[in-house]
Amino acid sequence: LAVVQCVAIVWNSYLSWKAHQF
Repeated sequence: LAVVQCVAIVWNSYLSWKAHQF
């Protein structure tokens, strides 16, 4: 399912961005 893949990519990007905030 492509939607799940897109969500996973966005979630990983969000976690990566959040990690760089701290």
